[in-house]
Amino acid sequence: MGKQFYDTDIHVEVLSEQLVGDYSHVTMRLNFDNSAYRYIQKEDTDKEEMLSFTSDFFFEVFPFNIVFRQDMVVHNVGSGLATVFPDLDGKMITDTFLLARPLVEFTWNMIISHPNNLFEIISKEPVKRERNLHNRVQSEEGVNNKGRVRRE
Repeated sequence: MGKQFYDTDIHVEVLSEQLVGDYSHVTMRLNFDNSAYRYIQKEDTDKEEMLSFTSDFFFEVFPFNIVFRQDMVVHNVGSGLATVFPDLDGKMITDTFLLARPLVEFTWNMIISHPNNLFEIISKEPVKRERNLHNRVQSEEGVNNKGRVRRE
């Protein structure tokens, strides 16, 4: 297929093969000349360097952000989430939120291994909404937050 679509020779090496129930997990290594992609990747890196901005600007633009470290402890919370979860800073993110998407374990290694995925977290505890015009409390639901992971 590499020759047909990209005019590139590809050598496929099977590294491991494992049967798990009804599934077969195969790990392969693809060997090919990747210099064209590396050139494009370098151009993208140069563009990213030109688009740098401060963390203060980022936090202002994304008030529902959560910054957590490798130990899964929350280091910073955007102003929007801080109003709903004022004590989140310093806690384990897994104590407050469940990972709804992608369907992987909620660990640092799994998160950084899915850089192009949209993540969805939902608070474990429901949050009461304000009373409506008829003085009735709206239904209680968990807070749902979606976004991408940016690693610095």
